[in-house]
Order: sequence, then C-alpha cells, then structure tokens
Amino acid sequence: LVVSHDRHFLENCNNRIIELSSLYPEGTLQVQGSYSEFLEARELFLSGQMQEEERLANKARREIEWLRRGPKARATKAKYRIDEAHKLTGDLAEVKARNRSIASVQIDFEATGRRTKKLLEAVGLSKSYGDVPLFTDLNIVLSPGTRLGLLGRNGCGKSTLMQIIAGASGNAQILPDAGTVKTADNIKIVTFDQNRASIDPAITLRRALAPEGDAVMYCGRSLHVASWAKKFLFRPDQLETPVGQLSGGEQARILIAALMRQPADILLLDEPTNDLDIASLDVLESSLIEFPGALILVTHDRFLLDRVCDRLLGFGGRSGVTYFADYQQWLADLEQWLAAAWRD
Repeated sequence: LVVSHDRHFLENCNNRIIELSSLYPEGTLQVQGSYSEFLEARELFLSGQMQEEERLANKARREIEWLRRGPKARATKAKYRIDEAHKLTGDLAEVKARNRSIASVQIDFEATGRRTKKLLEAVGLSKSYGDVPLFTDLNIVLSPGTRLGLLGRNGCGKSTLMQIIAGASGNAQILPDAGTVKTADNIKIVTFDQNRASIDPAITLRRALAPEGDAVMYCGRSLHVASWAKKFLFRPDQLETPVGQLSGGEQARILIAALMRQPADILLLDEPTNDLDIASLDVLESSLIEFPGALILVTHDRFLLDRVCDRLLGFGGRSGVTYFADYQQWLADLEQWLAAAWRD
C-alpha cells in the first residue's frame, strides 16, 4: 500500500488506485488500472453524480407537489408513497452535499498583459560553490508563453539558478560568478518559496490571506476575505486559526493565494506541488498552462512537468547542464553518465 500525490508514480501503478473522499457514497473510489484510467473513472462518476442530482431533484419536486395537496387527495394514495417521498428528499440532500464538495481550489494567476517579445535574457551564466561548478556558460531566453522546467537532483543548482533570475528584477541575493541577466523594463517576477519562509505561523489565516484588511484586490475588483478564502477551500470558521496550526497543504494554498494577488510577467515556481492534494494539483496544472507570461518550474511531479513544460533544462547528466525535449531524454543522458562513471 503506497500513499502518494505523485501522479507520475500513480500512473505507473498498474494495480489498484483508491481515493478516499466524501464525494463517494461509500467514502472511496477504487479503480483497477493506471492513474489515467482512474481519472477517466472519476470524471465519469462525477458527471453521473450531477445527473443523479438533477434526476432526484425533478422527481422530488413532483413528490413534494403531491405532498402539498389537500388531505383528501393524499388519502387516496398509499402510505408507502408518503414514506418514499420523504426518503427521496433525504437522498437528494445527500447527493447535493456530495456534489457541493466537488469544489476545487480556484487558482488563476494574473499576468500583467505585457506584450514584450523578450521578457528576460541571460547570457553566459556561471556559478560555483567553492571548487564545485553548478553551471557554466548557460544561456536562457524567456518570452511570453515560455514553459521551462528544471530537472536535477537536490543540490545540483536548480534553486540557485532560480534565485539569480529572481534577483534580476532588483534586490538580488545571489549573483552569478560570470554572465549577465537583462530584463524588459519594469519586469514583474513573482517567486513561490518552497520553504514557506514567507509564512508567519503566528498570524491568523485571515491576515495571511488579506494582509491589508478584510478584502483583497484581484483582477481589478475587491473580494471579501471570506470569499477569497473560499476560492482555496477554507471555511469561514477557519479565518481566526493561526497559520501554524494549518496543514502543509493549507499553508501551500496560502502561498498560492499570495501569488495570485501579484500580477506577474515571469512566474518562478520552486516545488509548488509539495503537500497539495490531487484536486489542487489538477487545478494548478490547468492554471499554469493558461498563464500567458513566462514560467520556470522546479518540481518532482513528472506528470506536471510533462503536461506544462515544453522545454526542460537538465542538470547533472553526461552533457552537463543543457536543454532536453522531455524527461525521458534527460533521464537517458543521466543514466549514460552514471554508467560511464561506474565503469571509470
């Protein structure tokens, strides 16, 4: 039995996938097959649930109209129908409750609308720590619609490269040893912090979601904090809860909410999927695909990389740090390097 949010891993578990959720009458949905087959079965079930609600609602409406008729009319009917009508309204309430819990995190990153063809250009970037080179003579061009994924083992330099790029808009904390980074005027670069360093565990959820009051500005309009919280599956009674008492997944959603409040030309996402449940992962994936700006993504979720990124920059293989078309191409290069190192 393996518990995992890694959808690529689940895709290759060709045995049985079980999802535990209040969506399902028995509390679980069990599918024999791959993750893709599970998604198809879940979509079919959810579609059927909505149709079942509509069917029960129509039937309940007719029965309720019958119950509201005068006693004389009802007396001619069998008692079983009265009992059946009450049972029907109960069944409808249960299906409605399950369908309402289908709501998923509403993630939609806001772009600045900039039409510049070239947002950022890095030329000849090199960085080492001591005698260990992380990358050498690296070139990167980011334009609207760029979807670049970074691949490599922990400590290979992915986060360092992200920090160098993040610093190109000002307040650089890490500089390259060599090379230059040029950006369009007034570029807006927004970064997701995988370490959650930007979350104060002592403040309330209300203040974390709406730092400046009881409302947030999003896409040019004001939203009350309770409505904003609902977009991320938080209940109104959670608003006064200290952030430190929330789960890892809930804290991750707070960070994503903060990202959404910031119009961006370039999104730098360093492990944004940590602690997110599958429903949130699906919505995050769709939102990243639709984001019109440039994106650099570091994630262990290979399913997300394959779906979102059209180009990968791989670290640590036979070819050093270079570009690859997909994950499998980088993996083959890494395996060749490891095999050669083993022979030597």
